[in-house]
Amino acid sequence: MTTRSDFVEYSRLERKVDAEISKEIETGNDPSRLQELIKIQRHNFPSKEQAIAEAQAFFKAEGAQ
Repeated sequence: MTTRSDFVEYSRLERKVDAEISKEIETGNDPSRLQELIKIQRHNFPSKEQAIAEAQAFFKAEGAQ
């Protein structure tokens, strides 16, 4: 079951992914990072919990969170 805090975290990460995609499009520095961000954005997650886990793992792995 999705809680309010899950929805808030999902929304925050969704905005962060969108912002990072915009930044990568503008700079064009790292095409592989852009591809990974788009993959996260477009992935049809079965649950918000999985979406949160995927996005957090991506940003944690690159040290951006």
